[in-house]
Amino acid sequence: MTTNFIKKIQAIITQNIGIGSSSEMIAYYGLTSKSELQYRDIIAFNLYKELKDEFLVTREWNKCDLAVLDKQTGEPILLIEFKVCYNVDLYKPSTINEYTTAIKNDIQKSKKIGNKNTEIYSIMFIFKPEEMIPDNLKKIVKYSSSINSGLKKFDYKN
Repeated sequence: MTTNFIKKIQAIITQNIGIGSSSEMIAYYGLTSKSELQYRDIIAFNLYKELKDEFLVTREWNKCDLAVLDKQTGEPILLIEFKVCYNVDLYKPSTINEYTTAIKNDIQKSKKIGNKNTEIYSIMFIFKPEEMIPDNLKKIVKYSSSINSGLKKFDYKN
């Protein structure tokens, strides 16, 4: 795999989770849903736009979040798995262990469905909520109790 290809992939992923998204949109997804799929979809579409002449970009290929396939052979060139969490969850050793195990399992799964030439990535988005979720938003913000519990643990002030 060429260095230019990898640099192109990295640029798309690091440009605010893909061209055409905003920090407001990213925060909205991060607070109101299990946002892993939305981020994957943004990245997948932007990779598709950039790579469609040479590669196939697909989601949920063989249960892998995102795959870039050789257009001629269908062989996996790149496999990416995504995880999303809040920084306030990572104070618990059990949560760190849970994410570490999940990432290791994703990598093992990717190794099984890829080949010796397949690039394998695991990307973890970590959100940093900075304010307590008020009562009137607790049914809107997906993990409000976890966020508030973590913020209390770190003694954040509203």
